[in-house]
Amino acid sequence: MVEQKSKKFVFNVDQENVSFVESLSYEQKNELINKLLTDYQDFSAKEEKGKNLIAFFKKIVIFLFIALIGTPLFIMSVNFFFDHTLNSYSQMERNFERLFNGQ
Repeated sequence: MVEQKSKKFVFNVDQENVSFVESLSYEQKNELINKLLTDYQDFSAKEEKGKNLIAFFKKIVIFLFIALIGTPLFIMSVNFFFDHTLNSYSQMERNFERLFNGQ
């Protein structure tokens, strides 16, 4: 595959910028367009990096919120079921004692 060093493009320029662009030489136009494209690519990369960083921090905040709410809720649930199991076992033990002692 043959690499191209440069390529021509056609751009539409807003009316208020036409006289400025026409006043530039061919080299200045090329330099201006290439600089604008490079600056835009840099800006886009920084903007994307910023968006990714914000999304990462949002995920961390959500994770921390879930951990802060979920951990105590999990502990309370385990404690409730453990107490319920022990109470059920004690109740069953008392019922068997009454059943066998009553005979």
